[in-house]
Amino acid sequence: MHNETYKSPESKQESSTEKPRTQWEFVGVGRAAVRRIDASNPEDMRRMHESFSSPNAEQFLGEPLSDEVQQMIASDEAGIISYAVTETPEQSTEHTGEIDGIVYFAPDLQTKRYLAEKQDIEPEETPVFSITYARAPESHGGSMVDGVIASCLMLSRATALGDVKRESNAKAKFEKQLQQKRTENPQYTIEDELADRQTFEAELTQRYSHPITEVIAYIDPQNDASKRIVEKSGFILQDAINKPNRLMYRLDWEKLHQIVHEQNQGKKTPPAYISAA
Repeated sequence: MHNETYKSPESKQESSTEKPRTQWEFVGVGRAAVRRIDASNPEDMRRMHESFSSPNAEQFLGEPLSDEVQQMIASDEAGIISYAVTETPEQSTEHTGEIDGIVYFAPDLQTKRYLAEKQDIEPEETPVFSITYARAPESHGGSMVDGVIASCLMLSRATALGDVKRESNAKAKFEKQLQQKRTENPQYTIEDELADRQTFEAELTQRYSHPITEVIAYIDPQNDASKRIVEKSGFILQDAINKPNRLMYRLDWEKLHQIVHEQNQGKKTPPAYISAA
């Protein structure tokens, strides 16, 4: 699918006055699409600042985000993965591509330790992120619920690609170790190599077959709007209390995919990753 509003990084030659563009690809779900934030685009940064400065966002966050932190979010520094929520290209309005809201995921080591202590996750293998989101005051119709869902799908893909790279590196390292054994140990037989390969493949399968990235939302109990967003996006309220004065919601991936499936019923073209080139 192609839309002139959306261009790849290699092809875009934009000035600071142009509307934001997607940076390579986006995913659309329901009434929203998500794209990467352009930290070099003043309009993107302006709408991000307005999103995080709104009264609802400050209630969610507890305190305003500094300009420095917002720049880190937009640039995906410190392990942060961020997305801009916008209208889908199919809506094709004059506001297509403009930011309706922000969703970002930050590595959450505190929650990771907490879940590991409860033996709910494998601590070494499971990425744990906390999710934060905010709607822009000038939003033009991109649904924050659908934006959160689409952002979670993109996060899942991003962490899966990280696993692919780590798996590839592990295989390359293993092959070098085998070559070293063959060279240094004349007694190292084909049977020994097969046994080593079987052990390695079993370890690799256990290490990289996990489909789950844990996503946690901490919500002010008085913030009904935020509670509705996470509940409609597939998050489930937990009995556990990990932070004072905050409800802990945990993403149920099966529930999220069921929501997407129900949205897709009757549609000719289901949401998919779309290259903007």
